Formats: sequence, C-alpha cells, structure tokens
Amino acid sequence: MGKKAKRAPGGGRKPQGDFDQLSSSPFSVRMPDRLRKQLEAAAEKSVRSAGQELLRRLDDSFRRDYSKDRDPGTRALSFLLAELIQKIQWGGPPYQWQSSPFLFRAVKVGFAQLLKAIEPEGETSGESPFLAMAEAIRERARGAPHEKQAIQYANEMARSRRTPERAGNKAAAEILSELYYGALPEIEKWSRIMDRVKEDEGDRKVAARLRDRAVRTHYGMQDVMRDLQLTSKRKNTGD
Repeated sequence: MGKKAKRAPGGGRKPQGDFDQLSSSPFSVRMPDRLRKQLEAAAEKSVRSAGQELLRRLDDSFRRDYSKDRDPGTRALSFLLAELIQKIQWGGPPYQWQSSPFLFRAVKVGFAQLLKAIEPEGETSGESPFLAMAEAIRERARGAPHEKQAIQYANEMARSRRTPERAGNKAAAEILSELYYGALPEIEKWSRIMDRVKEDEGDRKVAARLRDRAVRTHYGMQDVMRDLQLTSKRKNTGD
C-alpha cells in the first residue's frame, strides 16, 4: 500500500450549509463547557455541524441588532409579509416562493392587496414633507465647512422625493444597487463626511450613525442574495 497523500493547505473537506464561503484563515474561540454542550445539542437537532450552528446563531444576533433600528410600523409590515408568504405556501414545499414564478406572483399580488387595505386616507397631491427638510438642511449648513456638500444633498433630496412616485422609484433603485453591487460607496461617503465634520460633535454622530447603517446594509444584502437565491441582476428600477 502506498503512502497516503499529504493534504494540501486548504484542501480539506469543503464547508457545506448556509455558510459555505468561509475565510481561509481559521478563527478559534474558547467557550465554557455549558455553552459548548448547548451548541452541540443545537447542532445535532438542526442537523448542522457545530461550526455552522455557531455561525448561524452569530448571524442571527447581527440581524436582530439590525432589526432594532426599524421603527414599529416597519417591523409590523415585515410580519404581515411573512404571514402572507406562510399562508400562500401552506401545504406546499417550504421556502420555494422566491424561485417559483407562480408563488412569487401570488406573494406580489397578495402584498399589494394588504398595502391597499392599510393605506392611510388622504391626498398625496400636497407638498412633499421632504421639501421642508431639505430647506432646514440648507439653513443649518450655511457657513459650515461642509456647506457645499450639505446643499448638494438637500437639493438631491428635494428633487428625488418631490412626489411619492419619485421617492419610491429612487428608494427602489438604491436598494437594487446595494443588493447587486454592495454599499461600499455609501460607507466611504459617510466616512469622508465624518472626517470633514470632526469638529462638530453633532454632525459627526449623525455621519457615524449613517455609516454604521451602511455597513449593516452592505453585509445584510449579501445575506439577501444568498437567501433569495439571486445570482445575477434581474430587474432595474429608476426614476
């Protein structure tokens, strides 16, 4: 019998499961026996490896942190959408709606009906509330070192959110861009602004909060691509 071939670095069994794209450098962590036993029991129950179970629970904790930034109305709407999908899929194979044209269309139609039913009464032809916000930004920025950038931001806000249609299309276009191309430009933008306004504690905190949100969005969108089984650009939306 010949010698057993030596395994090349990185040539071991490939990771499988939700997290199959792992860093090449291992990360070891010590943990109390109590936590290790809980982790191993949970992994056995979910039919995952202990490493995959640990990554799943770590990922879930970051998602919960991200959800805390959502206002109650947004969380409630997310709950309604989840309930709708569950009812549409009832009796069928789970987690197939995102890849089934029939089920996806059913979700789209159903969610439109839900939104129509809970839409607040009133006209949308009045002046956009973002116009007043844009003017307030211009006033506050006058004479500040970042006045030019702030005025550009305010002007873009007023232009892109003048009507509900523009606001919706602009938001959808930004989300699709972040989904397929990441949010690194947004992270870099707010990091640069943090440097420019470092003398103003209030502005710096706002910029830091928006940068942190962009970081969460960047990594969150990677999870969305995986969970919705998206591999290429499907559609685009613009104003």
